Amino acid sequence: MTPSDPGPYDGRPIDHLRRKPSNRPSPVAATPGASLLDAGVDVFTVQKLAGHADAVTTARYDRRRETAQREAAQRLALPAA
Repeated sequence: MTPSDPGPYDGRPIDHLRRKPSNRPSPVAATPGASLLDAGVDVFTVQKLAGHADAVTTARYDRRRETAQREAAQRLALPAA
């Protein structure tokens, strides 16, 4: 048995050949959660609705921090050059 010749089929299902799931949220799954968070729904309510065991998972959908930082940067009054 070599890497180029794996040997005879051992009868296992091919599930073990699939790529391992990513830790990043799916864009399709993230949209409803992100929209709820953007609308001001608290992270724990969204966590329950999404079926997440941990609020850290739900927090990955939260774009509010990025938006708040962007808005704050836009409000900065830069001195005239």
